[in-house]
Amino acid sequence: MDHPHVTVLNEKVRGRMVVEFVSMREMEVQGTTVLVRVDLNVPLRDDGSIADDTRIRQILPTVEYLRQKEARVVLISHLGRPKGRRVHRFSLKPVAKRLAELLKTEVGLTREVVGDEPRQAIDQLGPGDVLLLENVRFHPGEEANAPEFAKALAELGDLIINDAFAASHREHASIVGVARYRPVVAGLLLEKEITALKALRDQPEHPYMAIIGGAKISDKLAICRRLLDKVDAMMLGGGLANTFIACMGYAVGQSLCEMEIANDVRNLIAEASRKNVDLLMPLDVMIAPTMDAAAPTRIVDVGDVPNDWMIVDIGPRTVGRYTAKLQQAKTVFWNGPMGVFEIPGFSSGTRSIAEALAELKDATKVAGGGESVEALQQMDLLAQMDHVSTGGGASLEFLSGRLLPGIRVLKRKEIDRKPWVGGNWKMAVSPEQAQDFAASFSEKMLANDLDVVLFPSFTEIEPVSQMLKQRSVLVGGQDCHWEARGSFTGGVSAHMLRWVGASYAIVGHSEFREHFADTDERVAKKLFRALEAELSAVLCVGETSAERDAGRAKERISEQLHRALKEVRDRMPEDYVWSNRLVVAYEPVWAIGAKKPAETEQIADMMRYIRKQLAEILTPPAAEGIRIVYGGSVNAKNVASVMAISDVDGVLVGGASQKVEEFVTLLEQVASAD
Repeated sequence: MDHPHVTVLNEKVRGRMVVEFVSMREMEVQGTTVLVRVDLNVPLRDDGSIADDTRIRQILPTVEYLRQKEARVVLISHLGRPKGRRVHRFSLKPVAKRLAELLKTEVGLTREVVGDEPRQAIDQLGPGDVLLLENVRFHPGEEANAPEFAKALAELGDLIINDAFAASHREHASIVGVARYRPVVAGLLLEKEITALKALRDQPEHPYMAIIGGAKISDKLAICRRLLDKVDAMMLGGGLANTFIACMGYAVGQSLCEMEIANDVRNLIAEASRKNVDLLMPLDVMIAPTMDAAAPTRIVDVGDVPNDWMIVDIGPRTVGRYTAKLQQAKTVFWNGPMGVFEIPGFSSGTRSIAEALAELKDATKVAGGGESVEALQQMDLLAQMDHVSTGGGASLEFLSGRLLPGIRVLKRKEIDRKPWVGGNWKMAVSPEQAQDFAASFSEKMLANDLDVVLFPSFTEIEPVSQMLKQRSVLVGGQDCHWEARGSFTGGVSAHMLRWVGASYAIVGHSEFREHFADTDERVAKKLFRALEAELSAVLCVGETSAERDAGRAKERISEQLHRALKEVRDRMPEDYVWSNRLVVAYEPVWAIGAKKPAETEQIADMMRYIRKQLAEILTPPAAEGIRIVYGGSVNAKNVASVMAISDVDGVLVGGASQKVEEFVTLLEQVASAD
């Protein structure tokens, strides 16, 4: 429920809808107290002064906007890792001083984060005044996401703005916990990050290359695995590359190396090979006997590292190899340094990569991560990037496809639901035909305003997904097992589907119900496994002719929906965004193979009924966001009439998706439907 002092401006509901976040620009904030979660985690010198005020400057547009709107502005931030204790060197006092200088106005600093003292300070604020709460991580409730702390923090204001993208992957009280008590909307910086990174995640121009550096691969292993579904090449550097080098059988001396996860790294290497991702590792490295600025250095080939030396940077041959590869790129994402960048003598690899990126003229270039950005800044190359993300870990997780906790809890608004078309090839397309289809289909011009998913046989998921990766056409599995792993001969788990490049899984298809005895309970288990594996799911429901003739059509649909969704709903987070992960396909069994779809009024009536059931099982907003599609004898000739039916958000087709020209014609009809 919205706080009574805050209203949303210009929010309209029309047509087909999905859920998106609300920007602070859509809120009426005049006369309100606005809590703004920002990231002022600036680097400090030994004497406590600020070494780099970039993060302070980045929040100025949001703060100035709110001041101009005559809001009372209360800023919330962390600094360092005080671990729930008051640590003097992590006080925000120097930040408040610098912010006041940049804003040219007084900025107060509280001693406490919550309680009477900050509440009294807020009460003294006038329109346009700015107050900074002391380091939010001084309170143990912040990182614990303690409800009582989140409530006390939220109640200091009327509205909360999240402008801290770099912290939005954290399940902390000031990021997610406060959303239980006040509406949270996106700040200008957060909105800028989401817009830029969403374009990179969803519609990158290929070849798409990622440069991944930093200290530990354990921190980035899962994210790198997800990125393999999106990139054409991945270049490794920094300490994390050492584990890859060791897994290839080379000695790394005293270098940072995580052999306890060697099997996971080897699996990643094998997965990159299967997915035709060019995984580039160092050819040569800079080594030193100690991690000291005065230490002597040498350049050696990988494998020639003495037992008592350590790798501190990539070598010149590696730089040349990576630079040559980057010349082919149309999109580049860089996260993490190539060596121990903070020591000048060990920074040449990182600097060379920064220079190579800056010189690329025909590629979209995005950098994320503190040291990557620091290198660009020191070399005065920030302006050569298309986007510089404020978040390292957050940007990686966002690009890998994860819905960040801080974005998940943002207040939602309604926009058009994007039409969805699924092509189920069943067991009717051979490997040769599948690849011929993909090759021809990849050359066709497709509309941007619809989502297209193909469902080939399991053996063809990987080659088809690779061939269509550059067209933003997704690929899914026709089914998945109801267990994550185990002794199930011939079974294909949801995670196995992800490993070979699938983004979707069909569950509950009528043919599996009929021929493989899938029960509603088993379908519920499959649905959970698909969502657990971060696949999107197509949940099929539909009645037989006998059930329709007996007047049980709606009763049967209700049973299928409730049994599939209730159990899964109870296992998912309360704020799970169903519209991102669930498509419901109504396929009346009696209409499949009948040469023509069900009657218009029958379809319209059932679509309305399904959405009503979804609202009862989940929530009305969730139901409005979920796409409901029709399946049953749909082809290029009749799809326009199906799409004209109210509440039909797309179609799931079989035979009509198995020939390129017919399928393209069908897609054109869907794209042009009003």
